Amino acid sequence: MTFSKANIDRAIVQTQYDLRGFQHPHGFRLDRDSSTGLFYSVINFMPIAAGFGTTEVQDKPPGYITAHKSTYEQYLDACKSLGKACDPTQREAILYLLREILEMHTEIEEKISSGKLKESGYLLPLEKNNYWGKVLLALTEAFYVVIKSEKATQPIAS
Repeated sequence: MTFSKANIDRAIVQTQYDLRGFQHPHGFRLDRDSSTGLFYSVINFMPIAAGFGTTEVQDKPPGYITAHKSTYEQYLDACKSLGKACDPTQREAILYLLREILEMHTEIEEKISSGKLKESGYLLPLEKNNYWGKVLLALTEAFYVVIKSEKATQPIAS
Protein backbone atom coordinates (compact mmCIF):
# COMPACT_ATOMS: atom_id res chain seq x y z
CA MET A 1 0.00 0.00 0.00
CA THR A 2 1.16 3.51 -0.66
CA PHE A 3 0.31 6.58 1.36
CA SER A 4 0.67 10.23 0.41
CA LYS A 5 1.45 12.90 2.99
CA ALA A 6 -1.80 14.69 2.11
CA ASN A 7 -3.93 11.57 2.62
CA ILE A 8 -2.21 10.78 5.92
CA ASP A 9 -2.98 14.33 7.07
CA ARG A 10 -6.59 13.89 5.90
CA ALA A 11 -6.90 10.64 7.88
CA ILE A 12 -5.53 12.33 11.00
CA VAL A 13 -7.96 15.24 10.70
CA GLN A 14 -10.97 13.02 9.94
CA THR A 15 -10.19 10.73 12.87
CA GLN A 16 -9.82 13.69 15.26
CA TYR A 17 -13.14 14.99 13.99
CA ASP A 18 -14.80 11.58 14.50
CA LEU A 19 -13.41 11.19 18.02
CA ARG A 20 -15.18 14.36 19.15
CA GLY A 21 -18.60 13.42 17.81
CA PHE A 22 -19.97 12.11 14.60
CA GLN A 23 -21.51 13.86 11.64
CA HIS A 24 -24.88 12.32 10.90
CA PRO A 25 -25.76 12.13 7.18
CA HIS A 26 -28.73 14.44 7.89
CA GLY A 27 -26.40 17.24 8.94
CA PHE A 28 -26.36 17.15 12.74
CA ARG A 29 -23.64 16.01 15.13
CA LEU A 30 -24.06 13.08 17.49
CA ASP A 31 -22.37 12.94 20.87
CA ARG A 32 -19.26 10.77 20.90
CA ASP A 33 -20.78 8.50 23.55
CA SER A 34 -24.09 8.01 21.77
CA SER A 35 -23.28 4.75 19.98
CA THR A 36 -20.59 2.09 19.80
CA GLY A 37 -21.42 1.81 16.10
CA LEU A 38 -20.36 5.38 15.58
CA PHE A 39 -17.17 4.88 17.59
CA TYR A 40 -16.38 1.92 15.33
CA SER A 41 -16.02 4.31 12.38
CA VAL A 42 -12.81 5.80 13.79
CA ILE A 43 -10.87 2.78 12.60
CA ASN A 44 -11.35 3.83 8.98
CA PHE A 45 -7.96 5.52 9.34
CA MET A 46 -6.09 3.20 6.95
CA PRO A 47 -8.53 3.49 4.01
CA ILE A 48 -8.51 7.28 4.34
CA ALA A 49 -4.70 7.37 4.55
CA ALA A 50 -4.58 5.20 1.40
CA GLY A 51 -6.72 7.75 -0.43
CA PHE A 52 -10.26 6.38 -0.38
CA GLY A 53 -12.94 9.04 -0.41
CA THR A 54 -10.88 11.52 -2.38
CA THR A 55 -11.34 12.49 -6.00
CA GLU A 56 -7.98 10.98 -6.90
CA VAL A 57 -8.82 7.46 -5.65
CA GLN A 58 -12.25 6.08 -6.37
CA ASP A 59 -11.25 2.42 -6.69
CA LYS A 60 -8.97 0.37 -4.50
CA PRO A 61 -5.38 1.55 -4.91
CA PRO A 62 -2.89 -1.07 -6.15
CA GLY A 63 -1.74 -3.30 -3.30
CA TYR A 64 -4.54 -2.19 -0.98
CA ILE A 65 -5.60 -4.78 1.58
CA THR A 66 -8.51 -4.66 3.95
CA ALA A 67 -8.58 -5.84 7.53
CA HIS A 68 -11.56 -8.02 6.64
CA LYS A 69 -9.67 -9.99 3.99
CA SER A 70 -6.13 -10.13 5.33
CA THR A 71 -4.18 -11.91 8.00
CA TYR A 72 -2.97 -9.99 10.99
CA GLU A 73 0.59 -10.15 9.62
CA GLN A 74 -0.46 -8.73 6.23
CA TYR A 75 -2.33 -5.89 7.90
CA LEU A 76 0.58 -5.23 10.24
CA ASP A 77 2.89 -4.91 7.22
CA ALA A 78 0.49 -2.32 5.74
CA CYS A 79 0.51 -0.41 9.03
CA LYS A 80 4.32 -0.48 9.08
CA SER A 81 4.29 0.95 5.53
CA LEU A 82 2.07 3.74 6.82
CA GLY A 83 4.55 4.38 9.63
CA LYS A 84 7.43 4.68 7.16
CA ALA A 85 5.44 7.15 5.05
CA CYS A 86 4.80 9.47 8.01
CA ASP A 87 6.88 12.47 8.92
CA PRO A 88 7.62 12.97 12.65
CA THR A 89 4.59 15.21 13.28
CA GLN A 90 2.22 12.79 11.52
CA ARG A 91 3.68 9.93 13.52
CA GLU A 92 3.16 11.80 16.80
CA ALA A 93 -0.43 12.69 15.83
CA ILE A 94 -1.18 9.03 15.06
CA LEU A 95 0.31 7.97 18.41
CA TYR A 96 -1.96 10.46 20.17
CA LEU A 97 -5.02 9.23 18.25
CA LEU A 98 -4.27 5.59 19.02
CA ARG A 99 -3.96 6.31 22.72
CA GLU A 100 -7.24 8.24 22.66
CA ILE A 101 -9.06 5.48 20.74
CA LEU A 102 -7.84 2.86 23.20
CA GLU A 103 -8.89 5.01 26.17
CA MET A 104 -12.34 5.48 24.62
CA HIS A 105 -12.56 1.72 24.04
CA THR A 106 -11.98 1.13 27.75
CA GLU A 107 -14.46 3.87 28.75
CA ILE A 108 -17.15 2.39 26.51
CA GLU A 109 -16.54 -1.11 27.89
CA GLU A 110 -16.94 0.29 31.42
CA LYS A 111 -20.20 2.05 30.46
CA ILE A 112 -21.54 -1.16 28.94
CA SER A 113 -20.67 -3.21 32.02
CA SER A 114 -22.28 -0.61 34.31
CA GLY A 115 -25.44 -0.51 32.17
CA LYS A 116 -25.03 3.11 31.06
CA LEU A 117 -24.66 2.08 27.42
CA LYS A 118 -26.24 -0.79 25.49
CA GLU A 119 -24.01 -3.64 24.38
CA SER A 120 -23.34 -3.73 20.68
CA GLY A 121 -21.74 -6.06 18.16
CA TYR A 122 -19.52 -3.21 17.00
CA LEU A 123 -17.24 -2.99 20.02
CA LEU A 124 -15.28 -6.22 19.83
CA PRO A 125 -12.48 -7.42 22.09
CA LEU A 126 -8.95 -6.31 21.26
CA GLU A 127 -8.01 -9.61 19.61
CA LYS A 128 -6.22 -10.26 16.34
CA ASN A 129 -9.01 -12.47 14.98
CA ASN A 130 -11.65 -9.75 14.57
CA TYR A 131 -11.73 -6.60 12.45
CA TRP A 132 -11.72 -4.12 15.34
CA GLY A 133 -8.90 -5.83 17.21
CA LYS A 134 -6.84 -6.50 14.10
CA VAL A 135 -6.87 -2.84 13.05
CA LEU A 136 -6.10 -1.42 16.49
CA LEU A 137 -3.53 -4.03 17.48
CA ALA A 138 -1.69 -3.78 14.15
CA LEU A 139 -1.59 0.02 14.33
CA THR A 140 -0.43 0.00 17.94
CA GLU A 141 2.28 -2.55 17.14
CA ALA A 142 3.44 -0.66 14.05
CA PHE A 143 3.57 2.61 15.99
CA TYR A 144 5.05 1.11 19.18
CA VAL A 145 2.15 1.86 21.51
CA VAL A 146 2.03 -0.32 24.62
CA ILE A 147 -1.40 -1.48 25.75
CA LYS A 148 -1.85 -2.00 29.47
CA SER A 149 -5.26 -3.00 30.77
CA GLU A 150 -6.62 -2.06 27.34
CA LYS A 151 -5.34 1.49 27.75
CA ALA A 152 -2.47 2.83 25.71
CA THR A 153 0.50 4.33 27.49
CA GLN A 154 3.36 6.44 26.22
CA PRO A 155 5.04 4.93 23.16
CA ILE A 156 8.24 3.00 23.66
CA ALA A 157 9.61 4.46 20.44
CA SER A 158 8.52 7.07 17.95
